[in-house]
Amino acid sequence: MRQPTLPPFADIRPIKLPPRPRMALAVLSKGLIGLVIPGMVLVVYTLTTWDWALWKRLHVFSGLLVFFAIASPWFILVSIKNPEFAHFFFIHEHWDRFTKDTHNRKGHPLYFVPLILVGFIPWLWQLAQGFINAWKDRRGEPAVSAVSGFRPLWLAGLWAVLIFAFFSKSQSKLPGYIMPIFPAISLLMLAYTNRFLALANLIRSLHAQHDQRKHEHSYRGQLANLRKRLRLIRRMQTYGGLSFFLCVVSMLSLFFGNEQAGRWVFASSLVCLMVSLAMSVVEIRISLDALEIELADLD
Repeated sequence: MRQPTLPPFADIRPIKLPPRPRMALAVLSKGLIGLVIPGMVLVVYTLTTWDWALWKRLHVFSGLLVFFAIASPWFILVSIKNPEFAHFFFIHEHWDRFTKDTHNRKGHPLYFVPLILVGFIPWLWQLAQGFINAWKDRRGEPAVSAVSGFRPLWLAGLWAVLIFAFFSKSQSKLPGYIMPIFPAISLLMLAYTNRFLALANLIRSLHAQHDQRKHEHSYRGQLANLRKRLRLIRRMQTYGGLSFFLCVVSMLSLFFGNEQAGRWVFASSLVCLMVSLAMSVVEIRISLDALEIELADLD
């Protein structure tokens, strides 16, 4: 019997993006970007997965009524009082800012790359694995969804990549522009790093089969394999958490002016990260051994 493959968080539900009142408030506070970003992500997601049922779950028409009911009155009243507002807001503050160097904030197309690399130094491995999982999630049976056809990892991957590409193309750049990608990246990293739940479900599944399979050689091999993986993952995530904690301590040390202590603490966090990554590689090798055990039964 093949070892069941279980998702990191199997009970995930589709995120109804965008919640209409929140999107309307985003437009009122940040402009049309509050409509363009979620709309762009959902359209590309739909075209790449052909999941048109998503739009039924979003209740588009009733949602648009809520959106315009919240967002429209302010724009109408301001335009009545200030006839030049519409051109200034929609053209100067949006189209010109994106296509022209109107605000003297021009940057290289790779402007945001160092910000991502530096900001995610302790978790670059997990970040890469998260995007790999998102790429795999775009085809076949969705890995972490309780709703048929919905692919939350692929949606999160598109969310991060499209927003990053959008602001990289823009002629106006500031570091804070890419902040909307961080929730998506966090979801991708969670899907990769949260392995305890997957193993817990797997162990419960094997426990239910214990009476029928306890004498099978492959079953005993899987149990030994799982014990090794649990010990490794516990240590791996302990060192990963310690790395994150030391990074925070390092930033606090630098904030309070203790540069020397900050450097040493940050170096310690990198050592913990390296140990965690090494354990992650070993755990992956052990998980492959589990598949070899199952394949041996097929020979």
